[in-house]
Amino acid sequence: MSDKFQKLLGDLTAQYMMDVQELRDEVIKLKSENEFPKETPDSSEPAVQQQQQQQQQQQQRQQQQLQQQHQQQEQEQEQQQPQQQQQQQHQQHQLYQREDSLQSSGSLHSGDSLQTSAGLSKADLHADRLDRALTSLSRVEVEDEIPAAEVNHCARIANFLQSDVYELLVGFIVMMNVLVMGAAVQVQGTELGYSLAYPGYAEPNAGWQVAGEVFAGLDLLFICLFTMDLLLRTSVLQIRFFKTPSNWVDLLVVISGWIEIFGSGFMDPFFTRMLRLVKFGRAFRAMQLSKVSHSLKIMGKCITASVGVLFWSLCLLFIIQCIGGMMLSILVRPFMEDTEIDPEVRRLVFRYYGTFSGSMLTMFEVLFANWPTACRILVDNVSEWFGLWFIIYRCLVGFAVLNVVNACFVQQTMSVAQQDTELMIITKEKTKKAYDRKMHILFQALDTSGDGIISWEEFAVLLTDDRLRAFLSAMEIDPSDLQGLFEVLGDGSGNISADEFEMGARRINGAARAVDLVQLVSMVKRLDSKIESSATCSRQLRQLQQHQQQQQQQQQQQQQQLVLRSTLKEANNNNNNKQQQQQQQQQREVSTPRPVAKKKTEIRVPLHAEL
Repeated sequence: MSDKFQKLLGDLTAQYMMDVQELRDEVIKLKSENEFPKETPDSSEPAVQQQQQQQQQQQQRQQQQLQQQHQQQEQEQEQQQPQQQQQQQHQQHQLYQREDSLQSSGSLHSGDSLQTSAGLSKADLHADRLDRALTSLSRVEVEDEIPAAEVNHCARIANFLQSDVYELLVGFIVMMNVLVMGAAVQVQGTELGYSLAYPGYAEPNAGWQVAGEVFAGLDLLFICLFTMDLLLRTSVLQIRFFKTPSNWVDLLVVISGWIEIFGSGFMDPFFTRMLRLVKFGRAFRAMQLSKVSHSLKIMGKCITASVGVLFWSLCLLFIIQCIGGMMLSILVRPFMEDTEIDPEVRRLVFRYYGTFSGSMLTMFEVLFANWPTACRILVDNVSEWFGLWFIIYRCLVGFAVLNVVNACFVQQTMSVAQQDTELMIITKEKTKKAYDRKMHILFQALDTSGDGIISWEEFAVLLTDDRLRAFLSAMEIDPSDLQGLFEVLGDGSGNISADEFEMGARRINGAARAVDLVQLVSMVKRLDSKIESSATCSRQLRQLQQHQQQQQQQQQQQQQQLVLRSTLKEANNNNNNKQQQQQQQQQREVSTPRPVAKKKTEIRVPLHAEL
């Protein structure tokens, strides 16, 4: 189920519930008026209530059924796989149409319900309408499942028609058809040779008479097979079928084949022969085998790419041939006009050089075919100097110009081959497989213990075994540094497994590639960035250390200044205290009376008196 179906189902369910709710009152009113006699209100009310209860129970049962159906449909929706986008669009389109039809039918049913006078109530009509809607929607769901299976089946058929197996089968049928056509031409040629009395062709036996009917039957069989192939590819690919030019060739071949079969009796023989020539276009169907054969594919691409070179090469050769043919025709014209020369000789020269077309054909023979015949006619009959002309022409045009043209073709082919992505992938895969196979052989030769692991003792045999060293050299592996090679191949465990040996040998195979150089450059850049980041970190660390040292010095200086200030402050405080004490002492001395001391008189005797 799609989202549109769920939405439609929800709308119908809601509409049904609303209609039932509206009609319930109407049913109660109608039945109370018509069916129940109005004798007493006590006798009618219980019957009406009982009928209402029955209707409610019926509505509940219907709701439960709808819910169960809705749950089942949701479970089916969860179990179903997601469909494709085209499928969903087709389904939505059908649902839109179905919704319109249901809405129109719903309006008709609602109109009919108003006209009914007996039999079913409006609720029953709505229930019947909802059942029909659910049935139709379930049919839509079942019908929509069928295109899904058909789409999957068509997808499988389309994949088979585009597979390599089908291409090989059709290619085999095409080749058999070509062989049958060749056999038919051979039989017709044999009969024609006998009728012309050509030497070596005897009268055909009785079996040859049946050959025409056999070839006609085989031709009809091949036309039927090609028609089936055309119908299958047209029905599956549809419009994409006509976007491929080769499919138009197949269509033309099939149409011409049926025209030849049904119109060979009344058509012009020339037109019939032209239709037979169209049948050879079936051989172009074999070109589609390029999807299977990569060699055929690269040849087809090279031929397609060399069309421009071919055109200009033919133009150059045509100009050269025109100049050479006209020169010879003008030079030998006096000889052909001379009446004294033998007419047979003049006719022979005229046959090769008398006209422009004859001269052109002769020059192409000189360039690509048997040139001595055309040269000898002029050398033996006209002049020997023409021999020098032919030698110069053959050396310049036949050697120089043709080799240049061939070189252009080769260069164009090589460029196409080098630019072809698929061919490059195939070549790389083949080279990889061949190299892995050789490395596997070398691993088995080194693994003397047979345990699937190579140790250093087994790997060191490469130093002494000349044959293995030569094998490594052929594989473009330098055996000079085996210790480093062993470390590169292994994972550091001291042993090398088969997978590690093959993967490591593949990595070190050959010279350095552009990818290796790019990786090396990126690694060097990352290393430089890491070194720069480490240098930046070291500089920042040194700056941080210097800053810390400066802070420590500043802190020490601040501490010293604080100590000095505290010392000075203490000294000042001591001095102040001393001064205060002195002042206090002086004040006390001033405030207390001092006793009068007796003065002692001292008699000083002169020194000379004492003496």
